[in-house]
Amino acid sequence: MELRNLVADMLVKDAVPVRSKFISENCANSVLLIDEVDVFFTKEFYGGAYQPALLIMLPGLDKIQEKIWSLLIENPSLTSESIERSIYDFIDSSDMHERQDFLDFFTREKSYDLLIYEDKDIIRKIKTRPLGYWRNYKLSDRGTILCKDREEYTNDVLCSYYMIFNYFRLRKWNYSVRVASEINYGYLNLGCGSISYAMLPKRYPLILGVTGTLTSLNQHEKTSIRNLYSIHELSAMPSFFGCSNLQFNPETDYQQLANRSKWMNAIFSRANAILGAKRSILVFFENDFQLNQFYTEYSGQFDRLHILTENTDQNQMQQFIDEAGVAKTITLATRGMGRGVDYKSSVSIEKHGGLHVIQTFFSLDIKEEIQIKGRTARKDNRGSYELIVRKADLERVGLPCDVSYCQLDEARLEMALKENKQILKDIVSETENHEATMRYMASFFEA
Repeated sequence: MELRNLVADMLVKDAVPVRSKFISENCANSVLLIDEVDVFFTKEFYGGAYQPALLIMLPGLDKIQEKIWSLLIENPSLTSESIERSIYDFIDSSDMHERQDFLDFFTREKSYDLLIYEDKDIIRKIKTRPLGYWRNYKLSDRGTILCKDREEYTNDVLCSYYMIFNYFRLRKWNYSVRVASEINYGYLNLGCGSISYAMLPKRYPLILGVTGTLTSLNQHEKTSIRNLYSIHELSAMPSFFGCSNLQFNPETDYQQLANRSKWMNAIFSRANAILGAKRSILVFFENDFQLNQFYTEYSGQFDRLHILTENTDQNQMQQFIDEAGVAKTITLATRGMGRGVDYKSSVSIEKHGGLHVIQTFFSLDIKEEIQIKGRTARKDNRGSYELIVRKADLERVGLPCDVSYCQLDEARLEMALKENKQILKDIVSETENHEATMRYMASFFEA
């Protein structure tokens, strides 16, 4: 946020930046606490970067973006060169009422360096995530554009200019530049830097981290903790939730089905049997698309069914969490709801075996599977777990098919080691970008 403010002051307000607390504060006497260390070590964080972006609202840019969309609607086969020529003509026409204000921004006497240069070469490059797929976007009830970040739809993630044109696609007509404080279009998107998650902890002399899967960290993660962050002591504390009474037999509680129809029917059959035994059941899906497919086909055959995702209304979310342990209740959830959520089981279902969990996909990270298993048999309660996967889903991520659970577990370990090597390469790449961003930030205060 601080870096965006500095760039905005320079570009929009034409102001000289004032030294701020964030820049001047030293981390020498600070402690960094990392919650869920295993999540920090995933490629989205440990191998990735935080890339702050600045949205500059320019007079007339909203009309230009609307014009681009209308040109494409009228003739989808237009080339980028044709669109560019048409837009220049539009800017010069009488239809562009804010033409002078728009041009004034680009014709100032004073120029600005938005990047650090060294020997005439740009030394910071920004990588963007490929979030252009149309299913990654939807409109909120308020009429604002949302982007899918993992499984959650949010307006806190900026996806280049895909957000703008997906807004036009979904809204179709009667566009609104902004709704309250949320912006839909009309902005210029400027990247302000690339800050490596892996490098940030190195600023602190003391790092404390916690995770419920400490003993499941792989060799790469343990090596990084020891070598990169100089942490040489680990403590495994007894779980607050007590000993697990989880029932899971890799030979009998694992199924692999050949196609989508058989896979969904197996999930339904097992769920129906569990509910018939006066228990409750949690079914975790890989994403909301698969969840909705199952719901569409089988929802009419259950008396008490809830859907629980990262996008569930906050007023209903706690209610559905509390009711997941009520007898004869089935809760369909996405993978994100398998971590850090305390599903309580009633006395009634404890008498009949406790809360049952079905995971419908194979986790590439063993720690995710451990977390999902941990949604049942908590605090000395009873509970069971089974895994029902589809052959096509295994093939899609490069896992072998027609093998046992133990063989899949070995294959996932090998894949994790390969991914860890790639993460190390990404960290090296992001470190260069990170250091350039830090130099860029420091340049605001150079005499």
